[in-house]
Amino acid sequence: MKKYKTGIPDLFIIKISAFMDKRGKFYETFNFKAYKLKILKRSFLQDNISISKKNVFRGFHGDFKTYKLTSCIFGKMRFFFIDNRNKSKTFRKIVSFEVSSKKFIQFLVPPGIGMATLTLSKVSYLSYKQTTYYNLSSQFTIKIRELNTKLKIPKKIIISKRDS
Repeated sequence: MKKYKTGIPDLFIIKISAFMDKRGKFYETFNFKAYKLKILKRSFLQDNISISKKNVFRGFHGDFKTYKLTSCIFGKMRFFFIDNRNKSKTFRKIVSFEVSSKKFIQFLVPPGIGMATLTLSKVSYLSYKQTTYYNLSSQFTIKIRELNTKLKIPKKIIISKRDS
């Protein structure tokens, strides 16, 4: 496991080594001891998988308590992250990364960072762990129209009422 900076403090890309043989690939996507000692001071409490079809944009959500460990486990996606910590030097900075299940990486997303995804393939599977239980009332949502930047997204996207 190797950790790389992203341009937003405390938001990291984690590259994981694969074991490969004639059968295919094997990834250890989480090991409590490794993550607890090297990265995190909290335990993950909830696992989620989100399945989306092409051009689905799942908007900028986050809260100020939860760490997330997220990855594209099938398909191709663009991840977007926005720093929503108003005391941060990178407040409202957006970074994005195009990823696929062919080159497996994870993102460790700290509290206060909003995350969004856009599915680029016919279908994608997003997996994420979080250090708190889901609570809609504690989340923030940043709507696309509130952002003063171009996100490199298609004109016709599939988006929820909450995110539009």
